[in-house]
Amino acid sequence: MRTKVSKNVYILNNIIYVQGSIEGKYKRYSTEKKDTKLNIEWCKKNWKQVLLKIYAKKEEELSKAKDFTSFESLANLSLESNKNERRSTTNRLHLCNYNNHIKNWFKDYDIRDIKPIDIKIWQNSLLEKGLEINSIKSIRNTLTSILYTALENDIINSSPSRKVKLPKRPDEVEEEQILPFSLTEIKSILSASTGQMQNMFQLLFFTGMRTGECLGLKWGDINFKSNTIHIQRAIKDYEIVPTKTKTKRIIDLLPLAKEALLNQKGKSFHLDSFIFINEKKTFFGDAKTPTRYFKRILKFCGIDDRKLYQCRHSFASMMISNGEDILWVSHMLGHKNLETTMKYYAKYIQDNKKERAVFLNEFKEKNCTNVAHEIFRLPKTS
Repeated sequence: MRTKVSKNVYILNNIIYVQGSIEGKYKRYSTEKKDTKLNIEWCKKNWKQVLLKIYAKKEEELSKAKDFTSFESLANLSLESNKNERRSTTNRLHLCNYNNHIKNWFKDYDIRDIKPIDIKIWQNSLLEKGLEINSIKSIRNTLTSILYTALENDIINSSPSRKVKLPKRPDEVEEEQILPFSLTEIKSILSASTGQMQNMFQLLFFTGMRTGECLGLKWGDINFKSNTIHIQRAIKDYEIVPTKTKTKRIIDLLPLAKEALLNQKGKSFHLDSFIFINEKKTFFGDAKTPTRYFKRILKFCGIDDRKLYQCRHSFASMMISNGEDILWVSHMLGHKNLETTMKYYAKYIQDNKKERAVFLNEFKEKNCTNVAHEIFRLPKTS
């Protein structure tokens, strides 16, 4: 548990951390000092100098990355330079993943030469070893972190892992199970959430946009006068990418979604950039932080664990089951065509047992019979 000592000093796992703004950007680092009284008092008095010293050291380490193009050298530098920003358990996991499943495969590569096909073949080899999909996902996250270090230091122009999906076993269900939240559950989730996470969840529940699209929203995409949102990008693997269908769309800003954005204004509007921001005042590179928070909220509310993406399914099922035009829902979701929407959500269309073709009631059966008699000269029945 994190314990706040002062505005710029806190303790996590018995280690003292310092935080503050440097050149307009918010930084947070571990001092690697134990939380003794003497160390705490010293850090409270000298937090600024400590912060600047660690920042300078980190920048120096990262600048060296520009001279590293071999995968092994850059991987070691990436793991070392990022360890102060992660929990000790996370560092151990990344190191274990690298040593056991990544190092031997990629150690002879120039990092600039790694292509999506190389990553795909590597992933398949992990699958053939019998590793579970969740384990492969964790190992892949370590590789993605290394590639991101190369990306942010301009050694590569884009991450090849972005173009490769996780492998699937032949017996895996291809389609994600749709388990929407009820309105009661949505209300509980939003009531238990706070801050920008609450605003994010509310926006997801009442727009149906994809998580990556939500993370990629900028304030310039919102038109509060016309109550519309212009969705034109997404965030994936720390990169700004096109939407899943490679098309931009303008969707309606429903009142509850608008309320969420108005509540978020005070947190990021002054930055005139991304709507949802991390501690570094920039966009979330992935959905890990929102997902972790979401899982804690579900547990707190006593709701069965589900993915954050179920917010999108909840919007679609909620709108369709309450009689909203499925064409409108399809557009809000950004589906390529109506067939895609029907494939996943047709079961939510309610049959209200409405009497059909009422306008034909005046077309009496006896009229049909009389016409038939006249045409075929049949004897009329009494």
